[in-house]
Amino acid sequence: MQSPFEFQMEILKVELDQINSAIRQMDDITKNIKDWAIVTWTLSLGTTLATASLHSFIGFTAIIPLVFWLIDARYRQIQRRFIYRIRQISDFLNDTRLRQSFDEQQLIGFQVLDPMAIKSRGNPDYESYVSLFRTLRFGSVLNLYLSLILISMVVHLIFHNFIF
Repeated sequence: MQSPFEFQMEILKVELDQINSAIRQMDDITKNIKDWAIVTWTLSLGTTLATASLHSFIGFTAIIPLVFWLIDARYRQIQRRFIYRIRQISDFLNDTRLRQSFDEQQLIGFQVLDPMAIKSRGNPDYESYVSLFRTLRFGSVLNLYLSLILISMVVHLIFHNFIF
């Protein structure tokens, strides 16, 4: 039979596995969001360019990557919650609380089974780390979606200033 401490340490291992799985799942979701953004934007831009009656809507194709950018950032925000929790676990495993916990056979200053670090809400470091504004500025997110938006706007300007 396990002691409560051994049980908590085992749950901590399970929590790490769950967190890693969730992070991979969020990576897959955000990859799919990018794929759909590119396909939807390309189709929309191509349709507006190919159909003369839709030329006036070319600029509106910039809205599509904007919407996907927000959705992508939201999923990255969720992913950051899991990553924040991994940072908390790492801090615990690498400081004196771990040694104390083994000495006293109970977790000291650490709570298990909080994979999204919900208990950290309100903590300024947590709020900064998982903020939507921060995830909107990630290079892999920002560069793609801003590029699509800019291309839509440039094509719109070209069509409306030089073609007509």
